Amino acid sequence: MKDKLSAAKTEFRDLLKETKIITFKSKKMIEESEQHLQDIVAILQNDKRYLILDCIEDERRHLLMAYIDELDRKGPPPPPTASEPTRRVTK
Repeated sequence: MKDKLSAAKTEFRDLLKETKIITFKSKKMIEESEQHLQDIVAILQNDKRYLILDCIEDERRHLLMAYIDELDRKGPPPPPTASEPTRRVTK
């Protein structure tokens, strides 16, 4: 049972990463208006990875808010033209 729950949480986290509406700006937008959070939930409700966690709604909401907080802490992503340090060739 624990394995299924942990797998469901991992899949839910993948869903959050795939959801384009959730960005590093989401936390500020939610603080300004609860409507942004409702929009996010409305999009997530169409996915079985969201619905599978219906039995633990509080924890699902906690996972969502933790993910939004994490994005807020990280700030904007680097531009797509930025090269990764591991790919640089040193001479």
